Amino acid sequence: MMIGEFLALGHTLAWLTYVFGILFQTLPIPRKSIKSWGPAMMVDAVIAELALATIGVAEPLIAWASSLVQSSIGSPNPATFGLIVAELATIDGLLLTIITLTSSAANLLPLLQAVTNLLTPALTIVTSALILWIIVQFLASFLPSVWFSAYVLGLVFYAIPFRIGRRLGSYFISSSIILTIAIPLMPSLALSLQGILGYQLILNPLEEAVSTLQTNPLALFSIIFTLSTIIPRLLAAVVISLVIFPPVYFFIASAVMRGVANAIGGTSGPTVESFTLVPAYELGGAITR
Repeated sequence: MMIGEFLALGHTLAWLTYVFGILFQTLPIPRKSIKSWGPAMMVDAVIAELALATIGVAEPLIAWASSLVQSSIGSPNPATFGLIVAELATIDGLLLTIITLTSSAANLLPLLQAVTNLLTPALTIVTSALILWIIVQFLASFLPSVWFSAYVLGLVFYAIPFRIGRRLGSYFISSSIILTIAIPLMPSLALSLQGILGYQLILNPLEEAVSTLQTNPLALFSIIFTLSTIIPRLLAAVVISLVIFPPVYFFIASAVMRGVANAIGGTSGPTVESFTLVPAYELGGAITR
């Protein structure tokens, strides 16, 4: 279904909501608890039409909001995703090289087996972070082409009568807006945090140590103390900026999405009881009086 057909469906649902509102307002029910839904649904129809009317200004507004955020945080660089993935792949390779060398020399020095046992979980952490950032990079690559469709789909759900799809529609609308703004900024913020933790100053000695090991494996015994001090600091910087930071960032983004969705969605729709038990109770009370 094309965007135009989605919009036509949304306008039809809004019109249907308005018709239902007129119908409820004219129901021959003595009490007002059900009839009050008439004006409410008519207002919902008008709000849905106004929401559908934002389709022409959605992209400029999101671009403006994104530029406003970037002016205080910094402009996103599309190449930063590649930098992070390349960085994690480099660390992964360095750790794998060290583990291979220490495993082969463990027979000569049993202490090296302990080093291997410590580095193996570190390799798992870095590999997991690499997979996570590849997934985020994939999401960022196709998000520009799907966010507008998600926004329109949210408008359609928002226009369903009786507010049945209002909450889901609000989440579609808010997530399409927030993720479009938040995800491109994520790698730049992660690299800034990494710079604060002094990652590059830690990585350079490690690269020199691995280069020395590749040319002279026997040098492992002389630099083992250096490795034992460098690797924990390196892993701390990587774990904080590239492992812990993404879930925290998504948690904050999801909290903002929930807040925006609640602001857009407002109250939920009527329950089944409001259309069955309440009218029966009111009619029964009117008959027995």
